[in-house]
Amino acid sequence: MILTEPILLLMSLYIALIYGLLYAFFFSFPVVFAEDYRWNDGLVGVTFCSVLIGLGLALFVTPRIERDYLRRAEAKGGHADPEDRLPGMMIGCWFVPISLFIFGWTSPPYVAPGGGNWVGPVSSGIPFGFGSESWSSDWAFHIADSCPLAVVIIYFSANAYLIDAFPGYVASALAAKTVIRSGSGAAMPLFITAMYHNLGNGWAASTWAFISLAMVSGSACLLWLIAY
Repeated sequence: MILTEPILLLMSLYIALIYGLLYAFFFSFPVVFAEDYRWNDGLVGVTFCSVLIGLGLALFVTPRIERDYLRRAEAKGGHADPEDRLPGMMIGCWFVPISLFIFGWTSPPYVAPGGGNWVGPVSSGIPFGFGSESWSSDWAFHIADSCPLAVVIIYFSANAYLIDAFPGYVASALAAKTVIRSGSGAAMPLFITAMYHNLGNGWAASTWAFISLAMVSGSACLLWLIAY
């Protein structure tokens, strides 16, 4: 199915990127804070609280996105289009590269280790937690899909879109997406630490930010060409 449905393929690849970046983000924090700032494991663990702050902000936005969806569905006679599920994803997709740019270029050696300079890389978890937390408000489905809390506005919107876009093949569409997503999540930790060591914090993070921007821009152009 994934070979015959370009939308499913593109959506699965993007979800796989976001899911992989979740693990990459968590593996890159110890590289910066344990190796560059020489913090102990306890302090390194505290830095992940910034992602929870972003998650909390996303929880305030998600109900608004759902209300907008219900309003559009009502305006269309109770039958919204699958694309009406995507505004949350369109909002959240920009926060992921923003967080990566902040994390990469406010980390050593671009700023001196120690002192108050940790604020930049630590705060990068806020837009990441917000952006990757922008999916939909179906918490039961979120839990059932076994996804970490740090992936909600983008992931929920994508899941809801696939369900609405392939009503007769929901299980197959979600299974295809899950296989690709899980492969990305499993592969990313294998090389992300070496990537930060070899490319440096700035360019390692920026590489993934540029890939994320390229996938968003490419998909937007493709959808525009299909529509017009």
